[in-house]
This record gives sequence, structure tokens and C-alpha cells, in this order.
Amino acid sequence: PSILLGAADLPPIEMADAYSTIAREGSRMPLHTVRFVTDDRGVMLSAPDDIKAVQVFPARDVYILINVMRGVLDRGTAAAARRMGFKNAAAGKTGTTNDKRDAWFIGFTPQPLALTWVGFDDNSPTGLSGGQAAVPMWTKYMMSAASTQPDADFGVPAGISFAQVDETSGGLFTPMCPKNTAVNRASKSGTEPPIPCQVHSPQAPP
Repeated sequence: PSILLGAADLPPIEMADAYSTIAREGSRMPLHTVRFVTDDRGVMLSAPDDIKAVQVFPARDVYILINVMRGVLDRGTAAAARRMGFKNAAAGKTGTTNDKRDAWFIGFTPQPLALTWVGFDDNSPTGLSGGQAAVPMWTKYMMSAASTQPDADFGVPAGISFAQVDETSGGLFTPMCPKNTAVNRASKSGTEPPIPCQVHSPQAPP
């Protein structure tokens, strides 16, 4: 089970490849480094490869994952990105290996995706977490990369509904819940939380 949490070593390029499928809402597009080749006059010598995206996961399911990952920037381990002024819609995941040897962050908007990794060649500890070391670098790059693109939100696929829930309990948000616990959570239509928050509304039925 620990492999799912990052116990296995993976090159950053493989992480970027995997997360790009999430960013594309389940549509897989293999990474490639050369799009086409031209001569010194701009005449195309090699046409672009005809690479087509393949939907490998249901867009509805992946969108729910993206909705959860947005919380990493908005109120989680990558919240430093917001404090630094990055305002675009984005989702991501920080990572820190055992003994703080490696620190990384991978994040994406509906357009660019970037991964930053911090570590030493000899595998000695950096003493830094992903949020401390990798997020600030990612933020500075993305603020530049996203500055030329519209601040578009992620497309909402069919079969998704939203409900305002209390982050503490996962129940529906009530007037008695603190405002800072309100989260707009995506669910598959028909699977929304059925009861109010029981932490701040004790009278709610179990």
C-alpha cells in the first residue's frame, strides 16, 4: 500500500506523464519532445506526429480527483502558492520522501503542467518538504507560464454535481459550521452527502 503514497522511486518525467492524464481529465496523450523539424528557412522537413489522445479513465471520475487536488493549493500543503500570488484555477500534489531526501510538487491548470523536484545527487537529505522547497519554484514558473493564458476553469463533465460541505465532517454545510470549513465538493450525481454536518449540528440524524 505504501507504493501508492510514493514509496517507490520514479523519475520526474514519469510523474509528469502520469499526472498529465489527470490534468486532461482521463485523456491519455503520450509525452513527446520533438513536435516537428524545420530547416533554417522554416520549411518543414518532418511533419508532426499524428498522436491522438485516448480516453483511458472516465472524465467524471477524474474530475472528482481534480476537485480534491485543488484543495492542496487552496488550503493544503501547497497553499504557499496562493500566498505568493498565484490565483489561477489549479490542482496539484506535494511529495516528500522518507528522511526528507526528496521534495517535489506537481501542479497543473487546464493548460500547462509543471513538476519541480529538489534533491541531492548523493541522495542525502535536503531537510525540506515539498511545500517548502518545490512549491515556491513551481509558483514562480507557473505565474510566468500562465500569465499569457486565460484563467479558465477545469471543464465539468456530465454527471457531476456540487454540494457545499463541511471539510471537518464531510457532511452538508450548515449555518452553524465555521465559514472557513466550507468546501464546494464535486460528487457523482446521486452520491452527494445525504446528511448535514454532525460536528457542528449535533441535532442532525446519524
